[in-house]
Amino acid sequence: MKKLKFFLPLLFSVVLSVTTVNAQDEYGEKYLHGKNLYEEGKYTLAMELLKPLTSPADGNKYTEYAHYFYALSAFKSKQYDEARQMLLQLTTRYPNWNKRNEAYYLLANTAFEQGKLHQAMEFAEKAASSKQMRPDLENMKTYYFRKVKSLDTLIDLQRKYDEELSLAVVLVERLSGPFIGEKEYMLREYLMQEFKLDRSIIARPKKVSEKKDVYNVAVLFPFMVKNLDPEKSGRPNQFVLDMYEGMRIAVDSLKEQGVNIKLHAYDTDKDTAKFSALLDKPEMKKMDLIVGPVYSSHNEILAEFAWKNQINVVNPFANSNSLIENNNYVYLFQPSVETQAFKIAGYVGKADTARNNAIILYGESVKDSLLAHAYRDTIERMDYEIAAFRKVKKSSVKDIKELLGDSLLMTKVSHLFVPSSEQIVAATVVSSLDVLRMDIPVIGYAEWLNVQLMSFDQLERRQVHFIMPEYMDYGSKKVKKFKKAYVKKMDIYPSSYAFQGYELMSAFGNYLGKYGNMFNEDLQKCGRTDGKVMGAVDFSCSNSNQVVPLIKFQNSFLGPVTSVKKPLPSPEVSEDKKTKRKR
Repeated sequence: MKKLKFFLPLLFSVVLSVTTVNAQDEYGEKYLHGKNLYEEGKYTLAMELLKPLTSPADGNKYTEYAHYFYALSAFKSKQYDEARQMLLQLTTRYPNWNKRNEAYYLLANTAFEQGKLHQAMEFAEKAASSKQMRPDLENMKTYYFRKVKSLDTLIDLQRKYDEELSLAVVLVERLSGPFIGEKEYMLREYLMQEFKLDRSIIARPKKVSEKKDVYNVAVLFPFMVKNLDPEKSGRPNQFVLDMYEGMRIAVDSLKEQGVNIKLHAYDTDKDTAKFSALLDKPEMKKMDLIVGPVYSSHNEILAEFAWKNQINVVNPFANSNSLIENNNYVYLFQPSVETQAFKIAGYVGKADTARNNAIILYGESVKDSLLAHAYRDTIERMDYEIAAFRKVKKSSVKDIKELLGDSLLMTKVSHLFVPSSEQIVAATVVSSLDVLRMDIPVIGYAEWLNVQLMSFDQLERRQVHFIMPEYMDYGSKKVKKFKKAYVKKMDIYPSSYAFQGYELMSAFGNYLGKYGNMFNEDLQKCGRTDGKVMGAVDFSCSNSNQVVPLIKFQNSFLGPVTSVKKPLPSPEVSEDKKTKRKR
């Protein structure tokens, strides 16, 4: 949008109002020459020629207009201080000039460009004495209010100019998204009532889905390119490099299917200001999909960007439901905490009359606590009683043994839910049940498979189930195919992150190819789809992946179950799918 858009019609009337100059009038010739230079876009030359004419002199009838066109030229060349000084000189020396409203208009425009909002409003108020100018003033104010990034700044401005319609409209627009609190919501409703605004102002049109020959996908990862050393192994950001390589292989596979994806890699920094500046790049608004971020401090920033610009985002790591509440443009590739709790409760099933108690022991992390509380709320609706609900630490080992040693209590317990990554907690739970020798299933994290204090035989005997959203059947043909392609390209075996990157890009690349860049409504209808290397992907009823595999050992084989109470018989499997019982 051109900055002079608002006052060009007014400027035309200014030009016409100038008396035709006589060819012999030296001042008139210089003035016309300067004005013509301005109209030709030669602003510096125009300023040089017009400046002498701003000084009063006998025979100089063009002083006021010389001031004005000098200021216009300075404004167009972004010399805002110079434009402001000349306009203030004009309005001070010639307060009765018949075009002073145009001068105040340009002063307001200049102040807006400099971010001096209060000054801009004062000058706009003076310019508004001309009724003819008011519509253009409202357009100008609306334009610049929409450019203000800080919501607090707009709110403070509205407190002072509480009768300003354009400011109220912009504030209501800004407060129409999902990222507002109760106070902001109340302010929005007040402004709508006070200014009698139509509710359609907060209902924006949906972007129409577009099918393209090539889809642009931005990847916002901390690649740390400047610090990469190919000679060093064990890089702290190796997981994002692996995930990106998996995505690249998926892009190659999609191309064979007629879906062309162009990846745009952006190296992110922990600094939130730098991340926000990255999103301000013009090309970001042209993306068809964004994958990221990695740092949790960037999650809400990107979610808000997605909502404002109607660009779909896939977050590979986050599992917070708050990112997708009232925001249909963010997808969680990992199932949210609430989804995990709901799905695990489905495996457990409705409580039996004989054993309707559950024990929930959770770790110290935020994730552990959120999952434990969500699970408790879910199974209580399924007629379960909570026999124990405790936060457990390394120092709580004695308390765990004491709790699980109560044989009378344990006869009524249906299952244990233990969202904790602490090795000592996991080992204590399993060993305590081993001593008790009671058939009580346990549900824990997949990280328990790496606990050296327990054998796989123990884990099978005690019916330990593992929450594993990233589960893959490593013996399947599709996993072997990807592994072969990855080794051929990278000369190393793929990590689990490489598999996840491949699955993520394969799934969302297919959505782009099938439904276009605004696949949201279609994705809700398509249901559960088979994965390329993982079991499946499902966004049919939520923007959080609904696939939450629960796995356990069955006859020495590690595989998924459909129920905690009634495990399926072990299928016939090949040798490369076997997992030995003992380490």
